[in-house]
Amino acid sequence: QFHLNSTQKKLDENLALRNIIPKARQLGVSAKILARFAVICMTRRNTRAVVISHEREATERMLARVHYYIENIRGPKPVIDHASKNEITFPKTGSMYYIGTAGAKKFGRGDTITHFHGSEVAYWENPKEMLGGALQAVPLRTGEVFLESTGNGAGTWFHRTCMDAVRGRSPFKLHFFNWLDFPEYNLPVTAAQAREILLTLQVDLEELELMEVHKLTPGQILFRRVKLSEMDWDLGLFKQEYPITLDECFR
Repeated sequence: QFHLNSTQKKLDENLALRNIIPKARQLGVSAKILARFAVICMTRRNTRAVVISHEREATERMLARVHYYIENIRGPKPVIDHASKNEITFPKTGSMYYIGTAGAKKFGRGDTITHFHGSEVAYWENPKEMLGGALQAVPLRTGEVFLESTGNGAGTWFHRTCMDAVRGRSPFKLHFFNWLDFPEYNLPVTAAQAREILLTLQVDLEELELMEVHKLTPGQILFRRVKLSEMDWDLGLFKQEYPITLDECFR
């Protein structure tokens, strides 16, 4: 059984046909979309679902997760006609779930894609050219599109498309998920640890400002310190990987 976390629930409650999702790392957004498309393939006729990530190996791992969902589903197992690291076919519904490659310039031409998932789009080599062709294969009135990624600099295709969505100049609905709203990023601390953290807030790490503006808990400060230490105390990199505001995604 797939239990939705807080971020997955928010996305599930606010879906549109075209969705663009700048986010912090490891919130379960990709897992939610993969599970959604798997269920649709099993229950809806003639579904053509595709997932593409920034690297071939990463995309294969995503389809491997779909294999895991199907193999561990509660109740009767769905009938699978063909299952490989590249595709899964569902003969009872005539549906297919397959992977693409972000570097394939002509991907989707001549096809009809009913459900499209682009993962880590900000890290694709040429998302404008790739999606300019692939999205033409997705019907506007019925097809579902999810483009999700952590940020990767300003001025990129992903950045421009997110900003267009904010301004209402795009068919995409923007869903921004920061790290503060994710409960797992609030580490458990003892009362003594909490006092120590509050007594050692560091100006150069912007901890005092964060406490004043965003009311971080000691557990969130601790999580932030752990991640900063893993990034050699690079504040810019941390904000890109774990943004609080949409602007921080695209520093």
